[in-house]
Amino acid sequence: MDDTLVLCRLLHYGSGLLLFGISAFQGWLAPQHLACSLDAALARIVSVAAFIGLLSAVAWLLLASGEMGDGWSDVWNPSTWYAVLTDTEFGRVWQIHLLLAAALVSFLMSGWGRYWRFVAVLSAVYLGSLGFVGHAVMLQGAAGRVSRASHVVHLLAGGFWLGALIPLALCLGKFADTGLRSDVSRALQRFSGLGHFAVAAVIASGIINVALVLGRWPTNVSSPYQLLLLLKMGLVAVMVGLAIVNRYVLVPSLKNSENALRSLRRSTLLELALGVCVVAVVSLFGTLPPQ
Repeated sequence: MDDTLVLCRLLHYGSGLLLFGISAFQGWLAPQHLACSLDAALARIVSVAAFIGLLSAVAWLLLASGEMGDGWSDVWNPSTWYAVLTDTEFGRVWQIHLLLAAALVSFLMSGWGRYWRFVAVLSAVYLGSLGFVGHAVMLQGAAGRVSRASHVVHLLAGGFWLGALIPLALCLGKFADTGLRSDVSRALQRFSGLGHFAVAAVIASGIINVALVLGRWPTNVSSPYQLLLLLKMGLVAVMVGLAIVNRYVLVPSLKNSENALRSLRRSTLLELALGVCVVAVVSLFGTLPPQ
């Protein structure tokens, strides 16, 4: 069951990050003509992500019911589902989360899904609500409120950074179009500017989360939780390094060098691949006791 839950968490976190990052990029970063040129491809991606999010949210509830109950038999037991939804903190948050997942699917399927700013706001609430489950709720009182808020910031900043890499990669494919080149340049500048804040928020909130949840720096490599946490931190550090090179070396060279464009595409895809690895690691250590 644990392996299935890790896969479920990976799909759920990944879809939520994509929903927020893509819709935020389209709603606020991409100029109008560029956004229109990307609409069809990105609308398909967010629709698939929304369906995956809804299905994995339901699967997460079923698997949580099995973990809180008597194993696989309670995964399929409606009375256990009801008890989890009504008698646990996870369940009370998950009621809202399931409604948000269903609302996103309904809105995207209704044909109104290209109102990107509304999708961004709805997906921000949807993604942020994940900050109220898991290790974030271990603490109570003021520390608990800070922990939940920090996890929400971590999710939203990470969602903007990682989720926006897909439309960013598609933008780079439009750079050869002289009619869209200025729009692509503006989108890159906007993403780079807000990306500084997103990266800083990811790092700051991550440090706060470690301090509150673990209570110390993760130096004990014999602990699976701490080892995976260190791996996540290392992957994020590499992503930050790539982002710095992209922003200060490759982006300024785009107008004068085709090699810079190819390098930026490769670097963006590598950054995205590392981000997927980060989500996979988080999905795994989120099922482990923080010790």
